[in-house]
Amino acid sequence: METKDINKQEYLLRIKKVTDYIHQNIDQPLSLQKMAGIACFSLFHFHRVFTVLIGETPTEYIKRARIEKAALLLQGEKQLSATEIARLCGFSSLSLLSRNFKQHFNITIREFRSLD
Repeated sequence: METKDINKQEYLLRIKKVTDYIHQNIDQPLSLQKMAGIACFSLFHFHRVFTVLIGETPTEYIKRARIEKAALLLQGEKQLSATEIARLCGFSSLSLLSRNFKQHFNITIREFRSLD
């Protein structure tokens, strides 16, 4: 293996640790500093490497992961209120989840929940 390939594999492993951390702590505030520390990168280098390897910024990735988790819970956990789902997915309010959900799926939470 070439050094370039070894470095890419190492970077992929570091970023995988970060994405695992994101999914395990999706309901918590997630700081770029903490994620950069997990990857053992400076903040600037982490943001650059993450964006190149994942195809979206860390903030975009977290937002999408939260919305997708909310969609799974909205469909699978009908007994949970939308407010509770917002909290479980790391949104500070139902209105924030609603706005982001509508932007992502082009459908409201109520409309999405009624799909079967």
